[in-house]
This record gives sequence, structure tokens and C-alpha cells, in this order.
Amino acid sequence: MLLERHYRDDPEVRVIGSHQLTPEMAEDVAASEFVLFLDVAAGATAGTIRATAVHPQPGALIFAHHLDPASLPAAAGALLTRSCHRGVSS
Repeated sequence: MLLERHYRDDPEVRVIGSHQLTPEMAEDVAASEFVLFLDVAAGATAGTIRATAVHPQPGALIFAHHLDPASLPAAAGALLTRSCHRGVSS
């Protein structure tokens, strides 16, 4: 992955490449000051970048095999009371 190669020598940046968000990633999110989710949007015009703020979704956490960008920070909040900055670009 291009980002993993670009940031491999930067101790301040951790790149996690995955096809889906999983509950196991909540600990990494909880320990981070800033999280950026990059997602490819099907049907979007090639080259278009859209940024969206992600806010933890309140309510009961239902863990399945994958989470969406709003559920993962909520799960992280359950692990830690500290919140981080987060956003989605697609």
C-alpha cells in the first residue's frame, strides 16, 4: 500500500490497511490522537475527494464482523474516555 510505504519511517504515523473496519481496531482508535478513514466510494466521479466528519454513534454497541466509521470511535470510547479527532475521506 502506498501510504504504508510513505509513512514507514515516521514514528508518529501508523497506517492500517484493511478491507473492512473490525471491532479489534477499536483499541488502536482509542490510543490515537487523530484517525483518518480512507474509503473508496463506488459511483463517485474519479478524482473526487469528499471529507466528512465522523461522530461516534450513541447507543448500544452491536459487534459484528465489521463496523462503520461512526461505530468504531464509539467502540473506542467504550475502551477509553479520551476522544480523538477523526474524519473520513472518500
